[in-house]
Amino acid sequence: MTHSERLKHILNRVESGQHTDEDITFLRQLLLAGDRQLSSIANLISSG
Repeated sequence: MTHSERLKHILNRVESGQHTDEDITFLRQLLLAGDRQLSSIANLISSG
């Protein structure tokens, strides 16, 4: 599974209320990684 596919799956689980602690940890790590990662997330969400 690619990085973007994993992120899409996580966001779908968050949206449906079925996320795991691992999902939240992964999202937190992306947020802490900096602006470049946030830009990638924003592009993925807008195209999703």
